[in-house]
This record gives sequence, C-alpha cells and structure tokens, in this order.
Amino acid sequence: MAENKTTPYAEYAQDRKGYRILYTHSLPETPDKKGWEPLLKHLECVARRAAGFAVLAEAAGLLHDLGKVSQEYQNYISKQAAKDPDHSAAGAREAAARYGKIWGRLIAFVVAGHHAGLTNAFQSERWSPIPLNERLDPGARIIPDYSRWSSLGLKLPEQADLKPTRIFQPAPDYPGFREFFLTHMLFSALADADCLETERFYAEAAGLSPPTRGGQITHKHLEYLRAEMSARCNQTTPLNRLRAEILQHAVGKASLAPGLFTLTVPTGGRKTRTSLSFALEHALKHGLRRVIYVIPYTSILEQTAEFFRDV
Repeated sequence: MAENKTTPYAEYAQDRKGYRILYTHSLPETPDKKGWEPLLKHLECVARRAAGFAVLAEAAGLLHDLGKVSQEYQNYISKQAAKDPDHSAAGAREAAARYGKIWGRLIAFVVAGHHAGLTNAFQSERWSPIPLNERLDPGARIIPDYSRWSSLGLKLPEQADLKPTRIFQPAPDYPGFREFFLTHMLFSALADADCLETERFYAEAAGLSPPTRGGQITHKHLEYLRAEMSARCNQTTPLNRLRAEILQHAVGKASLAPGLFTLTVPTGGRKTRTSLSFALEHALKHGLRRVIYVIPYTSILEQTAEFFRDV
C-alpha cells in the first residue's frame, strides 16, 4: 500500500462513448448540462487521488459511483425525479464479484459505505444501517439497473495488482485488527478523495481555485502558541504555577531525539495545550512537517481541533 502506481487514465475526448450522456455532478445555473461533470471523469479523478493515499483504494475510486449510470440517477440529477436512488451498492457488487472473498469484500465495504459510513456484514440491530450482505444480495435488495456501466470503458485493476506491497503480521492478542485497520484506512482514502474531487469541481465551476489543504508547521504557529500559553499560565495562583511548571518541563524535552514520549497529568493540567506545545517545538527542531492527533472521543476531538485551528 505504500507505493503509488502510475495508471493510464483516460483522455476525456468529447466523442468518447458514454462520456457526454452520463453525469455525476450538476450545476443549477446550467440546466442544459453545460459544464456538468461527466461520471467517467469523476470516477477516474477520484481513483487517481485515492491511489495517492493507498494503492488498494484505486479500485474503490473507480467503482464508488458506478450506480450513477442508472437511468434513475440520471433522471434525478436532471431534476426529473425527486428521490436520490442508491448508487453505491452497484460498485460494491461489482467489487465483490470481480475481486473475490478477501479484497472484493473489503472494497465492497468501502464503496457501499462511502456516503453513509461503514456498516456491519450482518444485521445486528433493528436500527442499524443496511448491512453489506443485504446490499450485495440481489434477492434481498433491488437497486437501479446499472448494466450499461461497461460503456464507460473503465480500466479496472487486475486482482493480482491488489496484492499489498508489504506483509502484515497480525498480532495474536488482537485477531482481526489488521483487517479492521486496513478497511478503515481504505474507507478514509476513498471518502477523502471523493470529497476533495467534488470540492475541486464546484470550485473550478465557480471560477475559483480549490482550497489548499495540509500546509506545514512554521515558527509563526509556535510563536502564537507560546504567547497564548504564557497568558494562560501566569503564576498568580498555585494551580497556574503548577501548569507553568508542567509546560516548561514538557517543552524542555522537545530537543530530544524523536521517539516515544508520555505525558501523565491530572485533569485540568492543560494536557492538550502542553502536548501541542511540545509537538510544535519538537517538529520544528527536527524538521518534521505534521502533527497527527489521535483520540477516542469525538466530542473531545472536536474541541481539540477547534483549538488547533485557532493556533
């Protein structure tokens, strides 16, 4: 998964079969379909971007919106129908049929959930999302006819090309974790690629450049954080004096060689700010570009992300 392979993506010639008549994104101001995004272009652009995250995600990118070839979806995007039909089950079914029980089902999970999120294989609770097995079973769930997808001329990877470039050894204490992590990684690769390509299309249609993403840690970030922490850790109270001591100790370790560090501080000790202070100092001292923050609770993550954005 670590390597990206070059794929010969199609040139978007106007006379290519199926190119002009099937669309994935519309523009309200042009009901004559001028400037609408062709489905083929979107599939291949998403696949190319997803492959940049993980090679295995290329196939998911090519298949994720396969159901949009259906007449029901084309009627919907043209405002001839009010209901958005299921367009993700089609690609999931093709993935399962083409790539077998291991990679096929893995890609099927990712494709089927690229809008609503990953689901279980089987129905576990009455209120849970539609499980993958039901979406793959034509007898259990009828979806719009997508048989004309072959007219798109998609160049799908061969099954042999999906073999990972690294061998993963599962940990005996965590059976299934490898598959769990890989599935979530591929899901993130597809979801990000789909969102970014959709964002790019609408930005360019409006005559704008797509928003920049990522970026790099700079001394300006660190200077802001230092000023913010200095104001918050004034030593007017015993608690703030302790917070300042914790901060000074953590930042003092930033020059050490990269490795594993721990910060054990009680609630109220400003762990988030202190850990970010250490991370920025450490990154700049060692030429690192990013800080990746992993935390188990969404509510806390949102608060943390808001603080990080301010910085």
